[in-house]
Amino acid sequence: MIAVPRALTALSERRREERGAARLLPPLLGAGLLLLIAAAEGIAAAGCADSTARLVSAEGSVSRREGSTGPWTPVSPGAGLCEGDTLRTGRNSRAAVRFVAADTQIRLDQSTTLRILPPDSASSDGHLDLIEGAARFFSRVKRRLHIDTPFANALVDGTELLVRVDPERTRVDLFEGSLLVANARGQLRLSAGQGASAGRGEAPRLYRLLDPKDAVQWAISYEPMLSALLWSRQDAGDGAASERLREARR
Repeated sequence: MIAVPRALTALSERRREERGAARLLPPLLGAGLLLLIAAAEGIAAAGCADSTARLVSAEGSVSRREGSTGPWTPVSPGAGLCEGDTLRTGRNSRAAVRFVAADTQIRLDQSTTLRILPPDSASSDGHLDLIEGAARFFSRVKRRLHIDTPFANALVDGTELLVRVDPERTRVDLFEGSLLVANARGQLRLSAGQGASAGRGEAPRLYRLLDPKDAVQWAISYEPMLSALLWSRQDAGDGAASERLREARR
């Protein structure tokens, strides 16, 4: 029987151990990767600690941006929305959002951009910035909700209303309750069945709704809810409005 040197035996043992470790390495790496993916998904789902709003439904392309410079990412029903988030619908797309603190339902039409801002006073239940597009608001109970638009804002008492923003004008249609529309040029008090329009550098102008339901055919499948309370701030100026729109489109 040939004697095998101890050094050679030790080398053989080390190589067997290395081969065993190499076989274990891919499964361990795979498990580690799965753990990292699961952790990332948990963080993404959690979002902020206290969601201000929640996406109830989405049709077509609906995306969210966290903060003012983050990337646009697709968002699905059930996702929480936080202060600082911006929600955007694409062409031929719609979304429904429940604004939790104000107990308000918001129905967004296609090509609409809505930003959630921190409350601007201790008595405010919420603060929204409708940058472009159209949004219909409903609420079951009276709440104080601030809504900014580029050209005019509103103080609403117990209402259901539609707000539309295009590059030249803001329009507010009031279906129920009372509403104060204001900007730096002036203000108007509206009653149910009336609307107000304000363009660049213009005071709000009154008009009467001939057929209110025609204006909201895209949102007619949602049952109307009563009593929304909205407050507004004075228009920050045309330059600021244009900058908000450019920032949202980036």
